[in-house]
Amino acid sequence: MQLSRATLLGAVHSEPEVTYVKGGITALRFRLSGVLEHEGHKVTWNQSIEMFDSLANLWATRLKAGMVVYLEGSLIYSEYESQATKRKRTAVRVRAFNIEVLDGLKPAKWQKGYVLTEGAINEVTLMGYVTFVKPVMSRNGLVNNVSLSVGQNNRKDFIQVTIWRSDKEVLKGHTLWVRGYIFTEYHEDPKTQETIAYVKVNATRVEHYNTKPSTVQIEIAEEVKPTPTVVDSFVASMGSNDDDDDDSISMVDLDEDGELYV
Repeated sequence: MQLSRATLLGAVHSEPEVTYVKGGITALRFRLSGVLEHEGHKVTWNQSIEMFDSLANLWATRLKAGMVVYLEGSLIYSEYESQATKRKRTAVRVRAFNIEVLDGLKPAKWQKGYVLTEGAINEVTLMGYVTFVKPVMSRNGLVNNVSLSVGQNNRKDFIQVTIWRSDKEVLKGHTLWVRGYIFTEYHEDPKTQETIAYVKVNATRVEHYNTKPSTVQIEIAEEVKPTPTVVDSFVASMGSNDDDDDDSISMVDLDEDGELYV
């Protein structure tokens, strides 16, 4: 069983962008921002959201910067080649299938846009096969950085998950159920001076459904090591998206007949 669900409530950071992918399908992209409390610390998240076709057409002229919205969707993984460096890059977005505008919550100004500082929701539920594990010892105990295959409907979606203070061994091929929140780490590549984004799920609860790897599952789960995502100019400068990040939609999210994967 593979599962990928995200529930977010936040502020539309800046004006959404409308583009068109293969076959003339409408694509609407924006970033949703909020602040959550985790173990006594405040975490500011700023997640890329996308929607397509009829849902995108419905909200293309309605959705504005500063609106507070509640949405449900799935985490979608895609690959593309950086135009600047010609290197393989990845992107993880939330593909919304339900969205509602909420009144009464006022966002704050943040990074040339908006963020919801009170009442924000960032909840992610995943279930899938472990395809890559990198255990690291920290001051607080063992930390497992894993890649989880959670694709549905013949998709291959690989989500990076950080499991803190893990009390169980995690091996390639294990089935995990994970609940947590999505966040982004930013680093600069010293060779290319690119701003690199690592989109991850920080696990707050994990359930193991295999104590030993299954041979069948290992064959099904393609080994994918985490690869960085080039942050588009929107994230780096809080301006508008560049063309480099846009390439990932048409390359991965449409099949060979031009039909959109749902």
